[in-house]
This record gives sequence, C-alpha cells and structure tokens, in this order.
Amino acid sequence: MPELKIDVELSELKFAVELPELKIDVERPELKFEVELPELKIDVELLELKFEVELPELKIDVELPELKMDVELPKLKLEVELPELKIDVELPELKFESK
Repeated sequence: MPELKIDVELSELKFAVELPELKIDVERPELKFEVELPELKIDVELLELKFEVELPELKIDVELPELKMDVELPKLKLEVELPELKIDVELPELKFESK
C-alpha cells in the first residue's frame, strides 16, 4: 500500500477584545429606623440577696426603601484573526490495469 503524507502549517492565533467602560448608577435613599426602649426597673435587696429585674419588650421599626439600580452594559466587540492554513497533501501515483 502506498504512503500518504500530509503537511499542515499553523501560524500564531491572535485575539483582540475591546471592553468599554462599565457604568453603574445606584440610588440609595435615606435609611430610617426607630427604636423604643422603655425604662428599666431593677429592685435590689441586699440583705436577702433578692434581685428583681423587669425587662420590657423591645420594639424596633425599620423602614427600608426600595433599592433602585441602573446598570448599563456596553456591547462586546470581539475580533478574531485566524492564521492562514496551509495543507500539502502528497498522493502516490495510482495505476489500474483492467483485462
């Protein structure tokens, strides 16, 4: 069987990518919260070592505004430069005989 030869040459592959500036605008309004702490009462009797502590409920009101975000994404520009592809194929000579 004859030999088949293939030569392939590849030069350098180059990529170029351009990314423009990314801009993000975030608006955050004021955060408001209220905390109510009533008085704390402590009765202490030292002779009998008796402690009384009254802790009222803790009441917290937190108001969170909506978060508004504008994000602007630029278009992506991609350039790909492919090298020239060279292929050399050597085919042997084929001879056919018919009778």
